[in-house]
Amino acid sequence: RRVGPYAVHTTVGETGAGRLFVGIDPILRRHVWIHEVPPGTPPVEAARRDLSRPGRLYWLAGRRSATENWDAFEAPRGEPFLTAPPTSDWRQVHRALSSMATELDASAQEARDTRLSIAHVWRRADGQLVLLDFSWPAPVAPDANQTLNPVELLAAVSTRAFAPTAEPAAPLSATTLLHRLTSQSPPTLADVKAELVRLASIPSRPSRGRRALPIVMAAMPACVLLLFVTVMLPMVARSLQGERSALGSTH
Repeated sequence: RRVGPYAVHTTVGETGAGRLFVGIDPILRRHVWIHEVPPGTPPVEAARRDLSRPGRLYWLAGRRSATENWDAFEAPRGEPFLTAPPTSDWRQVHRALSSMATELDASAQEARDTRLSIAHVWRRADGQLVLLDFSWPAPVAPDANQTLNPVELLAAVSTRAFAPTAEPAAPLSATTLLHRLTSQSPPTLADVKAELVRLASIPSRPSRGRRALPIVMAAMPACVLLLFVTVMLPMVARSLQGERSALGSTH
């Protein structure tokens, strides 16, 4: 079967707003995602078609007619965020949250709909997150299609990103931000984005010098005692012995 210039390779499933297929571009020899939509669905607006940001899929082609209604997007390597394995690496979580916060902020400034679900999130092979124009079929979680505002979506991403049994190796300020995202009074999207930018300059782990400082401080009393026993005590003993010798010679 062909859809426009593309050959359909695999059926992914229902998206709630259409049906998703994996196709093959015979000219460029690459995979594409083909989203078939119901008749009467408005075409993708020109601003979205021309959009070129890493946080969104690249729109490739589309058609609206009595017999064909579909849009084709790039098919980036990676996996749905819902099925991505969790991690304990703060750098990976920071990369994911930063990419999503940047795209959500840009979409909000363009007055795009930013109330999406976790099923709209795709993770590229490099760890960056992408907002899909459709929900990924067959979610594995019952709340996967729950519509969330941008900060709630970031909170859901941060909760699922970390392994539940692993202690995240994150700086204290990062842990504070993650707790604020899931609190009753979460920060604004602008505050989250600014804090993530600031955290990019903070190492996830203290330097070797800072890690060694407590060890050195704890060892200081023992070092002082050792110095006294090995250096100072013999010097005092020799001094006393010299004084006794001087007194004996005087008598």
